[in-house]
Amino acid sequence: MPLFEFVCTKCDFRFEVLMRRDDPFPPCTMCGGPTRKLISAHGGIVMKEGGGHTHSGSCCGQNRQCDSPKRCCEH
Repeated sequence: MPLFEFVCTKCDFRFEVLMRRDDPFPPCTMCGGPTRKLISAHGGIVMKEGGGHTHSGSCCGQNRQCDSPKRCCEH
């Protein structure tokens, strides 16, 4: 099931919900108000030796974004 991010149109609280794409928008988990779906930026998928993968914000598996992706991936 995909993870969707919502924001309350009443109190501006942001939250995430695991749900099917065709499910109705959930009420705000803070105040019960109406919500709208946000477009979320997803982290990349990094392939590791042995065929596994991990989700990361960088191209080489670091826990942060790379300032210079080509440089940080060269070991």
